[in-house]
Amino acid sequence: AVKKWTGELNLGEKVEINAVVEKLCQAFNSSPFFQHNAMQMRVVDGQLQAYVAMQPHLIGNMQYQILHGGSTATILDSVGGIVAMAELYKCATKENFEQVSMQVARVATLDIRVDYLKPGRGQYFIATAEVVALLGLTPIVGDVDWDTMNISVEAVKKAITPKTKAIVPVHLFGQ
Repeated sequence: AVKKWTGELNLGEKVEINAVVEKLCQAFNSSPFFQHNAMQMRVVDGQLQAYVAMQPHLIGNMQYQILHGGSTATILDSVGGIVAMAELYKCATKENFEQVSMQVARVATLDIRVDYLKPGRGQYFIATAEVVALLGLTPIVGDVDWDTMNISVEAVKKAITPKTKAIVPVHLFGQ
């Protein structure tokens, strides 16, 4: 039997993506790993978020009370995984739901890059993710202007080609 992240859903004429995403969040949140680390997947204003309350066992640098880099990577990997799963389900129909569920069961975030730009300090941490590869797009990374910590206009200009479909600025610690 194939295990489903979604549990038992009553599918009507259309796959109700909000119900599926809620089931995904429940599945992630019931994980002993998530519970041990006070991690929680949730939907806020229609966007999936990973929320983590700072815990003493997540600190990597005791002197400065900085979140361990492995904890940061775990948060990012988890939110990337759940967003990828949700994106697959968004494409599902009642007819192919079982097939999509089998695809979702095999989803893994195999390509993750984490650039630590600022130490993780605070009472809680929130991570969000966007799907790029499943949409057939290729991200091109631009740089920030180190004086303002905003997107570098010059880097964007250099990255634009005739194949450019979108420019996605990344939120960086409130800037």
